[in-house]
Amino acid sequence: MLRQAIADHIGPARGIPADPEDIVIVGGSQDGLTLIAQAFGHHCNTFLHEDPCYQGARFAFHGTGWTCTPVPVDAQGIEVERLPERGPSLLYVTPSHQYPIGMTMTLERRLALLDWAERTDSLIIEDDYDGEFRYEGAPLTALRGLDRTGRVIYLGTFSKSIGPGLRLGFVIASPGGGGAAEALEAAQQQLRALAGTGGDGRVHGLRRFPAAPAAHPGALHEPP
Repeated sequence: MLRQAIADHIGPARGIPADPEDIVIVGGSQDGLTLIAQAFGHHCNTFLHEDPCYQGARFAFHGTGWTCTPVPVDAQGIEVERLPERGPSLLYVTPSHQYPIGMTMTLERRLALLDWAERTDSLIIEDDYDGEFRYEGAPLTALRGLDRTGRVIYLGTFSKSIGPGLRLGFVIASPGGGGAAEALEAAQQQLRALAGTGGDGRVHGLRRFPAAPAAHPGALHEPP
């Protein structure tokens, strides 16, 4: 029922068509990131992230053995021309409101990013931590809503719209076309196995890893 409600909501709200079976419920965005880091390790081991970025994402991947590489951002979002042309890689971005700077990735930059992902056989994690909030102009369609080749793994959370104490989020990583189809299909199965999901799709018994290196006291908080 919860997954159906999410599917019914994100279609009109974020421009993302989704089947309830494609949605994995997680215990907040940090659990979702750790789950993705485990599930997609077979696809590649290079984790690219915005610089600056949400440090909780970098720690989740560093703690599971990924090589983490920062990529600069400018006023339009991540600088696509600075991304490696050799893949595959897994890229983490916050297009709706870049964390922590706050700019919105332009449509032109979003399309260029999707083109890069297809060209290099890479995958993109879209952390849409507050995409439902827009303070001026019409909201842009989520990056996954523009994706036609199955390159985008969508991470959503209710910590801003309902409350952080709920600790509830979701991951959409359905199989799609293009070179990443087999990787996404295998990862979708692995996500459910690693999460130990029951019929409700909720995470039960997510495997933990050693603590990441110490950081600024506020670094592991979910993006505000």
